[in-house]
Amino acid sequence: MTSSQEIFTALTKSSLGVSSKIFFNAIVIKIIAVFMGPSGVGLFSQIRQIWQTFTTIGSMNSGAAIIQGISSRVESEKRVFTSSTFWIILSLNLLNSSLILIFDNEISYYFLKSTDNESIQAIRLLSLSTFISVFLIFFSSILNGYRAIGKYSIVIAVGSFTLMILAWPIAIQSSSFGLEFVLILIVSEFLALVICIILLFKNNLFLFNLPPKARFINNVKDFFKTSSILLITGIYTMLVLLFIRIFILDKYGFYSLGIFDAAWLLCMVYVLLITKSFGTYFLPKFSGIEDPIIRNNLINDGLRIVILVSVPIIVIMINIKPFIIRLLYTIEFNESLELMQWMLIGDFFKITSWFLAFTILAYKDMRIFLWSELIFNSALLFGILSAISFFETLEVVGIIFLLITIPYFIFTIRYNQIKHGLKFNKSLLLAIVFAILIITISSIATWNILLIDYRISIINIIISIAFSWFVLNIEEKKSILNFIYRF
Repeated sequence: MTSSQEIFTALTKSSLGVSSKIFFNAIVIKIIAVFMGPSGVGLFSQIRQIWQTFTTIGSMNSGAAIIQGISSRVESEKRVFTSSTFWIILSLNLLNSSLILIFDNEISYYFLKSTDNESIQAIRLLSLSTFISVFLIFFSSILNGYRAIGKYSIVIAVGSFTLMILAWPIAIQSSSFGLEFVLILIVSEFLALVICIILLFKNNLFLFNLPPKARFINNVKDFFKTSSILLITGIYTMLVLLFIRIFILDKYGFYSLGIFDAAWLLCMVYVLLITKSFGTYFLPKFSGIEDPIIRNNLINDGLRIVILVSVPIIVIMINIKPFIIRLLYTIEFNESLELMQWMLIGDFFKITSWFLAFTILAYKDMRIFLWSELIFNSALLFGILSAISFFETLEVVGIIFLLITIPYFIFTIRYNQIKHGLKFNKSLLLAIVFAILIITISSIATWNILLIDYRISIINIIISIAFSWFVLNIEEKKSILNFIYRF
């Protein structure tokens, strides 16, 4: 199997799980939007953000650290590493959940703007949801570290499917405090966790045994060396989003928070699909490569595939965004289009820079990772808060997002050039330039549209697909044509 075939195979397996999660979650949001409107979506998104933030804290944002730790070790040391880190995660998870219970009143007041009994109960239940989610992250990361991508996809799909099944009865009767939202998070995460643990033990990928003291200490030190930085950056990233949401909530209420969340989610969800799918392959793959020539070839090949996959998806999103808003939300959410038209351009830089940043984590260059995350997330936070205060419109969120993603994209290129001697081949450089042009022109041609002009949209989409075809190498084209001819 060639390198690109291996990448496409891994991408297909991983994307099935991630895309199913996106599909089921989209139905959940649609149900909430229909029955509860933008205010309901705003409430659900705020609860979800609080949950994700505390889950990040409880897990030490350790997913990448666990994947890297497993991938960089010989077979006999893999289980010793995971069993060592389990006891650390268990202790921190218990502490994290306990703190949520202790400060439930303060969390409810600050993040939900309410101290009603039901709101406080929701936060208390959130401690249980967080406790479960932390272990789901830990155990699913082990599957990812062993590159059991198909099994990993099953776990992702189970949780999101359960969430979808429960969303309709909950949205009908949900109150203004979101207690029922927390309940469905608990059920969906618990079922996914059970499936994950079953798959791990069935394939003998994890042991609860406490390793010998010396090996335990060494593994814990190595884990903290990576995860402590990931914890800081992960928490800061989550807090940045929370502060932005709180600012919008204070200024405009849950209705505008729902408008913001629609744009943010739609512009991030397919980015997650692409980056998560590639991450399950490239993060462990990079961790095991020391030869600079092999690494350079893998970066070039990987970035080429990222571009040929992402450009048609972004162009399709740009051209049918009014339809997507009506399909996944309601016509009440049309204001989200003002943010999306800027953010969709920035998504190209976001996707490619995330791919290029895999090498930072794979080779544990944690100081660079820490400062890059702190600087660019701070710029995003203060840029958005200042722009909203000055211009009094949510559209500036999209503008600031675009302005932040471009320098981060440049930074990741320069980092790989300086640290790893990255050299782009000429065809890849041309692909990057043409990708930016195609996305920009497509955006300009469909700017501020509320109704789709299908003639323009079809032309833009055909151009993007033709671009991807030319970016494919000869062997990839032959494989695709042979696959088509067989049918």
